[in-house]
Amino acid sequence: MLERAKKYPIFGGKRNPPTLDPEDVIGLKVQAMANDPARIARERSDIEGLAQHYGANLDWDRIEEYYAVFDLRHEAKKLRETFSRAD
Repeated sequence: MLERAKKYPIFGGKRNPPTLDPEDVIGLKVQAMANDPARIARERSDIEGLAQHYGANLDWDRIEEYYAVFDLRHEAKKLRETFSRAD
């Protein structure tokens, strides 16, 4: 995950922090949901926001792998069906 991080200039190019791909951010949010059920609503909302923004450009296979780790394949399938189409 961190190996895929890309650097983007911010603050007028003064800083170039590594930034995760949206798929990997989704993966971390899936882990947060699985580890703390109290976070499900918030994390699911964030995931849906990312999926809506990036949609068909996401690597849906990678996202499904993250969900599979926590035996949440059914949620990944619903997410993909809802957001993977190009607008």
